[in-house]
Amino acid sequence: KGETVLDQRLDLEAPGGRLKSLLCSAVPLPGGNDGPAGAVAVYQDVSETVRAEKSMRELAAIVEKTDDIVYVTDRSGIFEYVNPSFETVTGYARHEVLGRTPAVLKSGRHDQGFYEGLWTTILAGKPFREVVTNRKKSGELYNEAKTITPIRNEHGNIAHFVSTGKDITERVRAEDALRRVNERLDATLRT
Repeated sequence: KGETVLDQRLDLEAPGGRLKSLLCSAVPLPGGNDGPAGAVAVYQDVSETVRAEKSMRELAAIVEKTDDIVYVTDRSGIFEYVNPSFETVTGYARHEVLGRTPAVLKSGRHDQGFYEGLWTTILAGKPFREVVTNRKKSGELYNEAKTITPIRNEHGNIAHFVSTGKDITERVRAEDALRRVNERLDATLRT
């Protein structure tokens, strides 16, 4: 009848200890009343695909578990992915931001020129690095040491942007407090 009787992956240890993954498909050959006359089996080496899939799963697990804020947008800036740290820091659940732009985080602390410079940089294929003041869902401001990296597709065109960042709000507050103390000290010494 030509129906497949076997279609599965076999993982075997090759000489040298390297794992080989083979996709095996077998089809019975028509026979008489006693059943099939035999079978034709085709083996395809899928080792590289299996290794690539494993690497992608490991990378995805790392991004999900990192303490850094990570999100991915398409070329026009629409959120396609946010990791759990993004949700924790911003207060926005994944479903609340997917399909929207990072403008949802705008604090009002940066002028239009700041955002024009950001877009000019990333659309030129260069990473953008800056401390950005954003606004959480609660309205509270936070400072983020941010890097936005353009990601090119197989044709060399920018297809996505990956943003990584670290909440440095406490560090910025400490630096501001130290600066104010130094200014007061300088003023006292001058009088």
